[in-house]
Amino acid sequence: MDNPKELLGQVEKFHLDLLNYKQLLIQGSRDAPLLRSDLNTRWGELQDDLTELGISRFWTGSGRTFPTFETALTVINERSVLNVKVFLESIDYAVAALEIVEGKLRRILKQQSQQRKGPSITSQMTSQRGRKVFIVHGHDVALRESVARFLEKLELESVILGEQPEQGQTVIEKFEKHADVTYAVVLLTPDDMGYVATASSESAQPRARQNVVLELGYFMAQLGRENIALLQASQLELPSNLSGVLNVSTESEDWKLRLAKELKSVGFDIDLNKIIEQKQ
Repeated sequence: MDNPKELLGQVEKFHLDLLNYKQLLIQGSRDAPLLRSDLNTRWGELQDDLTELGISRFWTGSGRTFPTFETALTVINERSVLNVKVFLESIDYAVAALEIVEGKLRRILKQQSQQRKGPSITSQMTSQRGRKVFIVHGHDVALRESVARFLEKLELESVILGEQPEQGQTVIEKFEKHADVTYAVVLLTPDDMGYVATASSESAQPRARQNVVLELGYFMAQLGRENIALLQASQLELPSNLSGVLNVSTESEDWKLRLAKELKSVGFDIDLNKIIEQKQ
């Protein structure tokens, strides 16, 4: 990947055309096959660069009941209503993956820009903005408060969305305003139950709330995996593609020490002796 800016432009154009193709499919337009042929050609050219970014797994089809993205671009029959319904899910999956790719490329460009200007994001973590840590949480108020108070003992500022003023904003507007942080701690607690639509309710597994998963994905794209820590309260079903993100069980006696070490490793000024003294 020699030119991230150029690749970002190609991915954004591919993303837009893929959305247009989806609409043509839904409308049953005769233009759909022509656009699909063009997308298929361009996809082949993009694959090497995307694989270098480490996102090829988004199109593998592993663990999914719908066809792979490549199949959707090669064998779909636009005249078959049933065929179109089957492949729309593949296209939606690819669109979500492209959004993650775009976020990753923008972070690369931002980091390159910071390097040209001087201090990197990591070296700015001692600034006022760099002392803020966003806490993503579900219904476990006790754990949320425990993590918030612990971060405050480390002289960091906890950002909890529910504690911020409304100011006439929608939830997403309020989230975007206060998500201007350099680190996020995500609390995965068993607040919901879920199972595959084709299975029975007996196979239901505990999982985190959907807003928690959504905000986790946002911060993965915005901050990078190295600036996120997962605190898992108990055994529960986890979202896929979380490799590379620190996952600490709160049932472990040393979860606070592990979290503090991780914060210190990415540039926060943390005195680990305070934690050790508290344990003693």
